Amino acid sequence: MGSIVTALIQAGLRIEFVHEFPFCMYEKFPGLMEKGEDGWWRMKGKEFIPMLFSIRATKPAEA
Repeated sequence: MGSIVTALIQAGLRIEFVHEFPFCMYEKFPGLMEKGEDGWWRMKGKEFIPMLFSIRATKPAEA
């Protein structure tokens, strides 16, 4: 993820936020994950392992 954030910054974008989520939309690691009642897949027995992230990056206004 660091290389993604760095690439955005080097492209001249301003990072507004980075959010991490402990779930994903498919069983990325078969046998190690379980599908929740909400339909998202999470690691079995783990409280928080980032599986998905979102970034908001904007181009600064020209001065």
